[in-house]
Amino acid sequence: MRILVGIFSFLISFFTGVIFSDNNNIQVKEYKVRHKRIKKPARFVFITDLHGKSFGPDNERLIAKIEDCKPDFIVIGGDLITTKFTYNYAVMEKLVRTLSEKYKVFYAMGNHESRLKWRVTSGGRLPEITYEELLERIEAAGAEILDNKSTALSYYGIKFTGLSLDKAFYNKKQKFSLSTRDINELVDTTDDGNYNILLAHNPEYFSEYCKLPYQLVLSGHMHGGIMRLPKGMGVIDPKFRLFKILCWGTARRDGTRIIVSRGLAMHTIPVRVFNPSELTVVTLKGESKRPDKLIKRIMKRGK
Repeated sequence: MRILVGIFSFLISFFTGVIFSDNNNIQVKEYKVRHKRIKKPARFVFITDLHGKSFGPDNERLIAKIEDCKPDFIVIGGDLITTKFTYNYAVMEKLVRTLSEKYKVFYAMGNHESRLKWRVTSGGRLPEITYEELLERIEAAGAEILDNKSTALSYYGIKFTGLSLDKAFYNKKQKFSLSTRDINELVDTTDDGNYNILLAHNPEYFSEYCKLPYQLVLSGHMHGGIMRLPKGMGVIDPKFRLFKILCWGTARRDGTRIIVSRGLAMHTIPVRVFNPSELTVVTLKGESKRPDKLIKRIMKRGK
């Protein structure tokens, strides 16, 4: 009996330590992407699912991590705020303002920002501000808002498009089908020759995203599935479904790649197991020309 109590006590202490560590330590996860459409190398930090959390006073630890990554610009994938049971806009505003002083910042919407547009109640209370007021605060803090809008960075040969989905596509009780026609009605899907990046907070509809001319999709929302399992699988997703794939990591389909960040924080139940908070870094480069040069050298030697 004493042995069982000892083992049980050890497991409780161990997992308590893991949860505390994973909730409070930031892991930098880097991805490298090569594509012929990319004109100039670019390196950016992708931030998602902060949910009003502060890593140190005024998020100083998070900002230090971002600066260490030496990004060219910052891309926000939504849910920097929480609109469930509590509201915490000040953390988001302070972070965006601080980052905007040094970097160009792009801000796409997640479901928590969009809840203000849907006027969803939180704990029986209506949101404290309107969606329009939220956008004004984000813009005043210095970010360029990509709310079903696109922006092209011609110097790099890339274009970002922020997709804001309706509340039906975040419904926890029912899955609604999202068609390419639905996406076309929301955003410009014209292929203009840039390396097209879709900021789509919910990765669940990747099969539809990849039918459109996007080479890369950046998502969050899944929080890594609470606990990381192999091959991008998590224990439970936000819809309370078990062992779902695409909770974190990367996948490819039909010429489109998706990167799903584990995000920086949780809400409601702050539990992470072997699933530390993630700061995602993406480095974009054009296709390497070295193989072509090597082939030419071999051909010359053959002559």
